[in-house]
Amino acid sequence: MSSRIPKAVLAALAQKVRENPEKIRNLTFANATTSVTAVKTQDLRLDVHKNTQDPNMATGIIQANSEAKNKAVKGFIKGSTGGHKGTHQIIGEKIKFSLGSSFNVEAVASAIEEGGEAATGPGSATGSGTPGPSSQPGWTWSAEHGRYYRMTRDGTYEWWAASEAASDREWT
Repeated sequence: MSSRIPKAVLAALAQKVRENPEKIRNLTFANATTSVTAVKTQDLRLDVHKNTQDPNMATGIIQANSEAKNKAVKGFIKGSTGGHKGTHQIIGEKIKFSLGSSFNVEAVASAIEEGGEAATGPGSATGSGTPGPSSQPGWTWSAEHGRYYRMTRDGTYEWWAASEAASDREWT
C-alpha cells in the first residue's frame, strides 16, 4: 500500500523525525491517551500509539493528513488507490520502537522512508541488527533484555534468544 505514496513524501516525514528526535524519544501519554501525533508534514503524519504492556515501547503509524497537497496522497485519502477512504488508513506497516534512551531515530526514519516496510525483524526500529525471527510476525526486540519477544495467546511472553554467533556480531 505504501508503494502508492511517493518516496519524496515519505522522505519528508522521515526528515522531520530526524530533525525532531526528542518529540518521540521523550514522548509521554497523558492519563487515558493512547496515541498522539508526534511529527507532521503537509502530507503525512506519524501517529505514535503506546504499548499497554511495556511503557518503554511504542508503535508508529504513518497516516495521511486531510490537508495533503500531494496528488497521490489525496488519491490515497479518497480511496482511488484501491484502499479504504479516509486519513485513518495505515500507510505501510506499523513501526515498533523503543522510547527514551533506547530510541533509535535513524532506524525509525529509515522505516518511514520504506513506508514502514522495514518495521519488524533484524535492523528494525526496535532491533539492533541482530538476526531474529523476522519471517514470523509479532516479534519485538527488547533492548533491555537483548532478545526478541512476543505475547502468546494465553497472555504470557515467549522469548527468542539470539544464537551465540549472532550475539557476537552485535558487538563487533
